[in-house]
Amino acid sequence: MLNPTRFPKQVKTSVVFDYILFPISCVFYNQLTKDSRILQCILKVLYFSVPMTITKLWLEKNTQLVKYKKGWNWKTTFYSLSFSFLLVRFSISVIRRIFNNKYDFS
Repeated sequence: MLNPTRFPKQVKTSVVFDYILFPISCVFYNQLTKDSRILQCILKVLYFSVPMTITKLWLEKNTQLVKYKKGWNWKTTFYSLSFSFLLVRFSISVIRRIFNNKYDFS
């Protein structure tokens, strides 16, 4: 089973995706776009959100591992993943700027 949970009645989220796959993907995306401009970041987000959306869509159609709630579909997944990657990237860039200016000894 791909989605193990200790407390299935209490945990209504995908533990593997939410706590392992998505954070690791965010780290890779941030490293890939570390020196990229805004347009490049927007294009490179497709490298991550498209395969994840296709995988979730396939899992929903062919297995019992993913079930979309009412009103949620693959488009919503794609938009929310893309927005999340870009939001994390923006946040990290702000943090990098703060720390680079704070510790600039030149």
